[in-house]
Amino acid sequence: MSEQNKTSTRTILSKAIIILATLLCLNPFSVILGVPLYLIGTLAILFSPMDTNAKLVWIVIPAFSAIAFYFLAIYIIMALHK
Repeated sequence: MSEQNKTSTRTILSKAIIILATLLCLNPFSVILGVPLYLIGTLAILFSPMDTNAKLVWIVIPAFSAIAFYFLAIYIIMALHK
């Protein structure tokens, strides 16, 4: 396997870990499993040969989307209980 192919495989794997961790964090009971996976994926992204903007996008957007989902869910639950 060539070096370019190895880095491409590592980048794809780290992106998959980040996506899986974000999906796991959407369930409050799976946060205990999702956060360590997210941290592993974040470290893998940080040490990958991607450019800095792409790294920032792959680290920040999944975290903010999970947090936004939590706030949206709380808002909907509070609106339904009125």
